[in-house]
Amino acid sequence: MQVRPATEGDFDRIVEMGEGFWKATSYGPHVPYSGDAVRHYSRMAMDIGVLLVAEEDGRVIGSAAALMGPLLGNLAFVTASELFLFVDPQVRQRGLGTALVAELEATCKARGASVMGMMLIESINPEAVASMYSRMGYTPAERTFFKML
Repeated sequence: MQVRPATEGDFDRIVEMGEGFWKATSYGPHVPYSGDAVRHYSRMAMDIGVLLVAEEDGRVIGSAAALMGPLLGNLAFVTASELFLFVDPQVRQRGLGTALVAELEATCKARGASVMGMMLIESINPEAVASMYSRMGYTPAERTFFKML
């Protein structure tokens, strides 16, 4: 398995993984999935952040993206905010998420970020994801709630 920068040629597979991810979120039953939106944000990550894929035997099996910009409370700090972390369900529990996050951190840091924010989706293995983040040195900072209007 290798983690590498994504190319536009990876977008179809990222969109495919994103659909499975979306269906498992709390948003899925309320908001239809749009592959065009994932393509849009993947392009944004390439332009103003980082977009990575994990590949094994020529197949993309995971992806991670972050957007970068000034930290809300202090413009002197650049923050990288995770946009998505997709891991093919068939290859979970093999350290792929950790590898993607580690490379996301390293690439964001190399591009000037000093703060990294990662999200946890309550409906997708929250205990396992929280444990991974904790092992990697993250501490809880916020909780997000949603409501359809």
